[in-house]
Amino acid sequence: MIVLPESGWLPSGIAGVTANLPESKKVQWEAQAGKLAFKYMRAEFHLAEIRRCYQVAISEHSAHISQLTERDNVCSSYNGAQADSIFFHLEAFLEAARAAHDSTLASLHSAKVLLQDPGISLSQYCKKPVPESAPAIDGILRTFWSSCGERTKAYRDSLVHYASLSGLVYQTAINMQLENGSWQIRLFLPDNPESNSYGAFTFNKRIEAVALCDKILSETRTLLAGVLNACLAKWGAEPSPASFTIKGVVIGE
Repeated sequence: MIVLPESGWLPSGIAGVTANLPESKKVQWEAQAGKLAFKYMRAEFHLAEIRRCYQVAISEHSAHISQLTERDNVCSSYNGAQADSIFFHLEAFLEAARAAHDSTLASLHSAKVLLQDPGISLSQYCKKPVPESAPAIDGILRTFWSSCGERTKAYRDSLVHYASLSGLVYQTAINMQLENGSWQIRLFLPDNPESNSYGAFTFNKRIEAVALCDKILSETRTLLAGVLNACLAKWGAEPSPASFTIKGVVIGE
């Protein structure tokens, strides 16, 4: 089994496939795989920004709350300057992760791992019957959809189409908790985003936004590694340190 290197795993995998493709297929492959890489990197960026906003919010909150008595303020809601940025990057993270999941199909089709047109939606792809002589990646895609993709889509769809992040439910959802002398920030998301209704949302499972995004990003990374491994194996290729360029931006070393 091909194992992608830890450093630069995305560009090295993409470049490795490119090196073994016929010239007529190289441009289409790099275009599709490059889009996949950018969408994954967008998700990484927005999660990093949520973490940064968390730290700034804690600093702001600590400075403000120090003027009050600790006894009366061990737990409070945060609605400071970082709140809108946190919500912006949360929605953008889910959008980028969801887009990366869908983009795996175009990359696999471009590399001829999936021979028939798989469509543009992983959700729709996984609703179809398993084709005869399906490649191993088909099972990986379907398992991923059940474990992560469907949940990601539910949160993304809820926040983008149904639940306004500027509304009262979310604007009062960022919690500050004093623990062992330091403030901790948490943004709890609904247990049931597919309900698409403020009245139906429950928060019993205390699903924290950054923890959820961490899990989504980790599982997405595993999926993308599987996709690149399938493409490398299809063309008898190995990861390459070479870089590639898309719209003037160099990816890789």
